[in-house]
Amino acid sequence: MKKLKRLRFNGLDELRRILEEIGEFSNLEELRIEWCGIESLPKRLKELKVLKSIRFLGLSDLQLNAEDLAVFSKLKHLTIWNCSDLFT
Repeated sequence: MKKLKRLRFNGLDELRRILEEIGEFSNLEELRIEWCGIESLPKRLKELKVLKSIRFLGLSDLQLNAEDLAVFSKLKHLTIWNCSDLFT
């Protein structure tokens, strides 16, 4: 999976977290998480040096912290839509 460039999670209501091993996907450029039950992002997300784009759609349970914002600063595209409690 180290050659993987795009990863999309969609419609997985029972998915509460993404494993920390995502940090090993060294070629990942695009991450899309849509309509899932994700509550927090993995800490190792910051290890993805070539990550260019993140899209969050319909993540009503996701809560971000300061570490997550550091990941966003290096992106070329960030989409956040219908994520009501993201910054509370």
